[in-house]
Amino acid sequence: MAGTCSNVPLGAEDGMDCSDRNVCDGEGACKLAEGQRCTTHEQCASGNCIDIVGACGEIHEP
Repeated sequence: MAGTCSNVPLGAEDGMDCSDRNVCDGEGACKLAEGQRCTTHEQCASGNCIDIVGACGEIHEP
């Protein structure tokens, strides 16, 4: 996990600690953005690491 976020929505950036290749997961954690390289679902803000390509899947709004 990349860090923490303030109370911002899923997919939003939050300052220097959670920007660029990282976005907030909507639950206070900063995780990898869509398209970033991953190995587990937990690394991705979307909660979906696509095994075939090894990248985080699309973020779907709740």
